[in-house]
Amino acid sequence: MDGVARVHLNYGAAKLHVWGQVSPDDVIRRAHQAGYHAVRVTAFGRPPRSSSALALRLPLTLFCGLFLLMAATADVVPWIDLRMQQLLLIASIVSGGVFPFRSAFFAIMRRSLDIKVLMSVATLGAVVIGEWLEGATVILLFSLGELFEARSLERARNSVSKLLSLIPDQCAVSRDGEERLLPTADVVVGDVCVVHPGQRIPVDGTIVEGESFVNESSITGEAVPVEKRPGEPLCAGAVTGESVLTMQADRPASESTLVRLVGLVEEAQGKTAPLAPFVARFARIYTPVVTVMALGVAALPPLVLGEPFPPWIYRGLMLLVLSSPCALVIAAPVATLSALANAARTGVVIKGGEQLEALADVDTVLFEKTGTLTKGRLEVTEILPLDDSTPERILAVAGGVEWESKHPIARAIVAAAEAAEVDVDPIGGFEARPGLGVLAKRDGVVYRVGSLRYLMGERVELAKAPVLAHELEAEGKTVVGLAEGLRIVGLFALSDSLKEESVRAIRRLRQLGQIQYVAMLTGDNRRAASRLTERLALDEMRAELLPEGKVKAVETWRQEGRRVAMVGDGVKARPALAKAHVGVAMGVANSDASLDSADIEIMGDDLSRVPLLVVLARRTVRVIRQNVACSIGIKVLALILLLSGDLTLWMAIASDVGATLLVTYNGLRLLGRVRAPSTRGAG
Repeated sequence: MDGVARVHLNYGAAKLHVWGQVSPDDVIRRAHQAGYHAVRVTAFGRPPRSSSALALRLPLTLFCGLFLLMAATADVVPWIDLRMQQLLLIASIVSGGVFPFRSAFFAIMRRSLDIKVLMSVATLGAVVIGEWLEGATVILLFSLGELFEARSLERARNSVSKLLSLIPDQCAVSRDGEERLLPTADVVVGDVCVVHPGQRIPVDGTIVEGESFVNESSITGEAVPVEKRPGEPLCAGAVTGESVLTMQADRPASESTLVRLVGLVEEAQGKTAPLAPFVARFARIYTPVVTVMALGVAALPPLVLGEPFPPWIYRGLMLLVLSSPCALVIAAPVATLSALANAARTGVVIKGGEQLEALADVDTVLFEKTGTLTKGRLEVTEILPLDDSTPERILAVAGGVEWESKHPIARAIVAAAEAAEVDVDPIGGFEARPGLGVLAKRDGVVYRVGSLRYLMGERVELAKAPVLAHELEAEGKTVVGLAEGLRIVGLFALSDSLKEESVRAIRRLRQLGQIQYVAMLTGDNRRAASRLTERLALDEMRAELLPEGKVKAVETWRQEGRRVAMVGDGVKARPALAKAHVGVAMGVANSDASLDSADIEIMGDDLSRVPLLVVLARRTVRVIRQNVACSIGIKVLALILLLSGDLTLWMAIASDVGATLLVTYNGLRLLGRVRAPSTRGAG
C-alpha cells in the first residue's frame, strides 16, 4: 500500500504492526480484501473481545454437517429424493466452503499454493467426477479441523493477552483537590491516584499514603499477598487489600509492567523454535513435489495408457489431499505458544522457543548468591570500633559515605543508622568501586567503606582487623570496614538469611535427572560462601568474584562442554546472564533495567520456578518431537493405504484433519499445570 513504510506480522500473537502514513481503516479494508479478518486492538494493546470470523465459522460448520447428514440418510427418508439429496450436498459444500473457498481464491491471486487451495481443488474435483458425497465430506472434515485449530490457537493467545483486562478502564485521580473518575489511559506521570479496598492498581506507581496487603499474583505469580508501605512500588493489575492507598503514577498505563510483560511474551510468540525452520523447509519442498505427483497420477495414465479419467482423477485428488502439510507446519508453533502462555500466566517471561529448547538441554545451573539464593536484605548484626570511636559515630560516618549508594550493604548500613536514630550527614564526592566498596571525601579526608581486600589495596593500615574479620566470617557473616584516611576505624558484620525455597529448589533440580552440576557465584567472602554451600549441598562455589570474574567462571564451564543456565539479578549479573546458554533473571517486576535483560525473566523472587521452568522446557521439546513424528507417521500410513488401493478421499482428508487435531491437542496440553518432582524425603 502507498504510504506504508514497514510491516511486521506476528503469527503467534495474531497481530499486524504497520508503520507509515496510512489510515488504519485502509489497512483493515485491504486485509479484508486479501481474505483475512482484521480488527484494531483496543487500549493498552488489548485484543478485541470477540472475533466475528470465528463466530461465523461454528454455525456454518454446523449447517454443513447437518445438510450432509440429511443427504446421507436419503436411502431411509422417503421425502429425500435424488434431486433433494443433490441440493442438500450443494448446500453442505457451500456452507462449509465459505471460508476455505474464499481463502483459496485470494491465495491463488497471490500465486500461493496453500492448504485451502488443495482442499478446494479436492472438493471441486470430487464434484466434477460425480462424487458429491465425498466432496461434502471433505469440506466438512476440513472445516471442523480449521474451526478447532483456530479456536485452539485463540485460546493459547488469549491466555496471555487477557492479562491486559486486569488493568481497570477507569481510576480515581486526585486533581486540584478533587477526586475524579478518569479513563486509565488518561493518567499521566505524576498524577495522584486513589485506590480503594479490593480495587486493581491502575498504573505502575509509588505509595504516597496508606498501608495494605497487595495481591500481585497477576504479575509475579506469587499468590501470597505482600505488605506495602509508603515509598514502596506498586504494579498495575495488582489487587489492594482492606485499606485505601494513595499512589503517585510513575508510568502511563501503556508502559506499565503488565503491558510490557504481555508485549514481551507476544514478541516471543512471534519467534520460532529451532525445530520450526526445519519443519517449514520440509513443508516447502514436500508440498510442491507431492502436488506435481498428484497431477501426474490424475493425468498420465489416462493420457498415456488410455485409462478412464474418473478413477485416476480420484486417486490424484487423494494424493493432493495427502500433500497438505498442515499438521506438520503447526506441530511446533502450537506447542511453543502454549508453553509461553503457561509461563506468562505464572509471572515468567520466556523470550522465545529457542530459549525453551536451550533450557531443555541444560545440565549445569549456576546461582548468584545475594538476592537469588538469599533474601538479599542484609542486616548489620555487629559494629566493632577499632579505635576510641563509639559505635554510634562509626555508624553515622559510614552512613554518610554510603548515603548515595544503592548497594545492599549500603542500604543495610543506612537502615541501621536510621533504626538507631543516629544523625547521618551525607559526605560528598561519592565514588563507587564495583565489587569492592565506596569512597567519599570531606575537608580533604577520604572515607572508604568496603571489603578488607579493597582497603588493603588502598594502602589502609588494617591493624587487628583481619583477625576479627576472620572470626566473624567463620560464622558465615559478611564483613566490611570503615577507613578514615589510611586508618581503619571500625568493622561491620552483616548477615543475609537464606530463602526458604532455595533448599527445595536445588533438591528438585537434582531430582530432574539431567542436571549434573549446581554451583554458586558470589562476590562475598569465601568463608560465608562455604557455609552456604554446605547448607545447600552445592557441587561448588566461587567466592570473592567481581562482575567480570563471574563472566569468566561461566565461560570456564562452557569451555568444559557444559550447557549452562545462569540464575541471578537482572542488573548486577547481566554480563554473566548474557554469557550463559540461558540467562534467568529473578525479581524483575519493578525493575526497568532488568525487564529485558535475560532469556527468561521471573517477575517474582520465588526460586521454585526454576525447576518448574526446566520441566516445562523439556515437556515442550518432547511434545514438538511427538507432533512431528505423529504428523509424518499418519501421512506415511495414508500413503501406504493409497498404494494398496484401500484409501478413499474422505479417509485421506480424515487423516489430514485427524493429524492436525492430534498435534493441536497435544500442544495445548502444555497450557496445563506443570509440576516438579516432590522433595519429600530428600536430603
